[in-house]
Amino acid sequence: MEARDVLKVIMVQKQITNAELAKKLDITQATLWDRLNNRKGRKDIPVSLLSEMLTALDYEIQILPKDTPVPTNGYKVQLTETVKTTIDHTAVSKQLDEIFSSKSPNLKVWTKDGKVKLTPTNK
Repeated sequence: MEARDVLKVIMVQKQITNAELAKKLDITQATLWDRLNNRKGRKDIPVSLLSEMLTALDYEIQILPKDTPVPTNGYKVQLTETVKTTIDHTAVSKQLDEIFSSKSPNLKVWTKDGKVKLTPTNK
């Protein structure tokens, strides 16, 4: 999973909105949106920005040997172009759907190729 997707999943799990995270980071929502979405052609978030954003979410970056298992509620950031992800997309989608169903019943959560997507439903 790429760093942007990890940030999005953590935000959903902690039920933190873009507005709330932007306020914690003292940036605009538009700036946060640019960081979380790859519209400007950036390949990934620089480590310094990732660390700042994760700190605001009560997470941190750790560097571990490759054979170290990923702890519960931990994430392994990988480049999707070179490494296949091992995340269970169905389980993540179901968990995110449960979180969103009470807050935003008109959104459907799904994952594909390690990316989290939110789409409006026709309810």
